[in-house]
Amino acid sequence: MIRMSDVIAVVDVTEIAPTETKGGNWTYRQRISATLVEVIKGRVEKTLTIYGMENIVCAQCRFQKGKQLVFLKHDGDFLVGSNWHLSIRPIAGEDCEWFQDSASIQLVSTPLSAAIKQVKEEIEKQKSAEARPVNAAKRRD
Repeated sequence: MIRMSDVIAVVDVTEIAPTETKGGNWTYRQRISATLVEVIKGRVEKTLTIYGMENIVCAQCRFQKGKQLVFLKHDGDFLVGSNWHLSIRPIAGEDCEWFQDSASIQLVSTPLSAAIKQVKEEIEKQKSAEARPVNAAKRRD
């Protein structure tokens, strides 16, 4: 989810409006207005428009008002969830629902700061892996 996201941020969702907006793969039924609180990966404006509630019933991004840790990718010009419902991690107080461990999809209440720290560490690991030179295969001419 972290690797597939163009944008990872803490946002404050201020408005949710119905829509019928056709993207590349899905039709989105929610248009979300949000204010940026903190960007963790990528670049976004201070105010964002995000689309959700895809027309695939079993795996939709359903937003609610309030602060959320979001994992977003582009569908053309639209920002949408990068990993279905897991793309939206609601924040309650200083905590969010986060993965119990790196091998599990079970969610547990976790301090937001700990979740963000883990995300940043994973981004750094990915950058290091991408920067590592790959040994070229020896050619036999």
